[in-house]
Amino acid sequence: MTPLRQRAPGWRPNLDSVHAVSYIRQSKRREDDSQASPEAQREKCEALITAKGWDNSGISADVGRSGLGPERGAPGVRRDDDGRPVRAR
Repeated sequence: MTPLRQRAPGWRPNLDSVHAVSYIRQSKRREDDSQASPEAQREKCEALITAKGWDNSGISADVGRSGLGPERGAPGVRRDDDGRPVRAR
């Protein structure tokens, strides 16, 4: 990922050229044809990008991996003293 650059004061983005990246996520693979399927998410993202007239700059997929798993180290997940994830109440 390219780090953010410092911009000069008063800099404004050129909204005539928007680059969009889709992030597809599903913690468990599902064999059913649910709306949460990666294919359905991809189609919805591509439809939105096309409708807005944006440049489709790619897709990032995180399918079949839990955000709570210890191997994941997901940011923002609180853990107890033993390293187990703690759910918010």
